[in-house]
Amino acid sequence: MKTSNRRSSIEICADILRLLRLGPAGKIEITHVAHLTGEQASLYLSRLIDAALLEESDAIMELPSFRITDKGLSLLNMIESIREMIPEDGSMTTLHNSKITDLNIGRVLVTEGVSALSRETREFSAFISESLDRYRKGDWGEVEYGERLLNDRIRSKGRRLVSAYQKDALPEIWITTNADRSYTVVMLPSEEACALYIEPIEQAR
Repeated sequence: MKTSNRRSSIEICADILRLLRLGPAGKIEITHVAHLTGEQASLYLSRLIDAALLEESDAIMELPSFRITDKGLSLLNMIESIREMIPEDGSMTTLHNSKITDLNIGRVLVTEGVSALSRETREFSAFISESLDRYRKGDWGEVEYGERLLNDRIRSKGRRLVSAYQKDALPEIWITTNADRSYTVVMLPSEEACALYIEPIEQAR
């Protein structure tokens, strides 16, 4: 499948990084999700590796695979934050009242359960991206009213942020950012106990 003429190279790179944020993937999956030809995928993967945004990972079904690096995670978070601050019509507006300007969520990590489900259905993977977009904007999803108010008050620092998101028949997910805003974890409710005290090394366990 050919890439859309409307997508820039940065947008294509961001699509690849978003996929690998969920865990290692092979070239075939990257080609499909990013809507690239095999030749285009090879070119982008080579460029991303040269820029230290990706690195080779353990083989998947005896085929080479790739994973995102810390530098890649940081760049993806930056791209997504910039995209959210610019209106769809391309015009610039005053951002002083925007929740995006003071919501720092650090590195985004996913648990093993979330990563596994993302690979089973593209709908769940898209749901995660949509929920992260809402989270960055200060939309806390389906948490109780009191928790929502508390999140608004301490959005910048000092306390762990908690949110919950549901969509159709997809599994519910929780998104939480630690008190010092160094990392954010996307988890299933059943994984809360093991995800709240992780160290942000590569991926939540």
